[in-house]
Amino acid sequence: MCENVIEKILHLRCVFRNKTLRITKDQVVVSIKTYLNRKERTDLVMLCAMLAYCEKEFPGWYERGAMTKDERKRTRTAVTNLNQTIKSMLNRLDKDFVFNFYKDMKRSVIKLMPKPESEIENRKIREDAKQTTINTEALIILAEKALDLCNPCHEKNYRGCNLRSIFMELGIEPFDSEAVEKCQYKISERT
Repeated sequence: MCENVIEKILHLRCVFRNKTLRITKDQVVVSIKTYLNRKERTDLVMLCAMLAYCEKEFPGWYERGAMTKDERKRTRTAVTNLNQTIKSMLNRLDKDFVFNFYKDMKRSVIKLMPKPESEIENRKIREDAKQTTINTEALIILAEKALDLCNPCHEKNYRGCNLRSIFMELGIEPFDSEAVEKCQYKISERT
């Protein structure tokens, strides 16, 4: 993007070269962000992963005869350029952002797989994102606090009570397990 702006400005200079407007490449100042949005952060994670992969996997290719000398040179140049680009970006970004970026990197797993398998994996990830693991003791404490809302019960139709449905779905032990035609979680009606 930066180069496109410079090219357009230099093109203007050529168009107006007989006029008083003279802009050189050194005079162009482009504002650079000190943070990245979510998509840009993800792209930077991918660049770092690509760099790590190239640094780890490609050095042995030449020795095994899988790469020509020219290809090895180009790969090394690409790795060097990518490394310098990433360092430059991280140096100009806000330090808090860089700290959070490193945390993102540690939590990231990048997989390359055929499309049908990746669609199945993505479906599993979306389903897993809907659920969370919680300590049973913590869940019981939350349920006890929520049961305080039931005393006295404000729900006219206990079968339509969202709290009761959630308790049943989570397998919370009812207060009155022998309740008939009344909410088994209603503390005040236990016989």
